[in-house]
Amino acid sequence: MLGLLGAALEASGRSTEAVETLRQARTLVPNSPIVLANLGTALLSVDENQEAAELYREINRLIPNQPQVLANYSAALERIGVTPEALAALQGAVHLGSRAGLQIPANWRLRLGRLL
Repeated sequence: MLGLLGAALEASGRSTEAVETLRQARTLVPNSPIVLANLGTALLSVDENQEAAELYREINRLIPNQPQVLANYSAALERIGVTPEALAALQGAVHLGSRAGLQIPANWRLRLGRLL
């Protein structure tokens, strides 16, 4: 329930409240990829980029090879200045997405150009 509330708070632009709520949800379900992903998104919104990167690394360990997880991990890495790893993660996201037949978001392509 807290996970849904946290996601709703984030979607409505109440990122600080979302972070608090999703941290509480994480204590109840510490290995929930959905709770962790929503917390990562909220952390990126409040510029808690190091913690977001650590979360996305954990999510990738729990459910590997998910393009969106890798793209978000890349964004967090880019924000903390870890450019080579950010580029590798984003290239991985594009590769996995392409192999799965997904349409690659334009912002991923823009970020790739910036990171290259």
